[in-house]
Amino acid sequence: MNKETTSKAIIGAKALVALAVLSAAIYWVTGLSSPTKNYVSMPTIIQEAEKIPPPPNAALIEKADNHKTSAALVSSRYKTSLSSGQVFEHYRSNLAQAGWRHTKSSNSLIDEYCKGALRAEIEFNPSMQFYTFSIIWRLRVTTECES
Repeated sequence: MNKETTSKAIIGAKALVALAVLSAAIYWVTGLSSPTKNYVSMPTIIQEAEKIPPPPNAALIEKADNHKTSAALVSSRYKTSLSSGQVFEHYRSNLAQAGWRHTKSSNSLIDEYCKGALRAEIEFNPSMQFYTFSIIWRLRVTTECES
């Protein structure tokens, strides 16, 4: 290759890199900096989860949180000697006080709630005697509270 051909190839490569950087910047500015109407930030989801105390005698086993562009989850798993009914009643009372609405559940071991764009679930595992309390947000999923 001669110098002129090499120079043109370098200029072309630089133009492609500049176009890729510009495209990424436009995507980020339009997609992430202007969230949709039902966007809920991770700090808000964590605050909502912290408003709801576990029942007495429930021992925390594990806490987890995960946030992506279109979904977020905060969950806590507890070991307990309480029955599923006692756990569900505790959360039903505390979630209602915090403005959550009970929704229909498709399973007798899962109790579900909604508040705006958020969903809360209490999933009970009777064989292991633990339950998981989760608050979930999904960008493209409408809760009963939003519809």
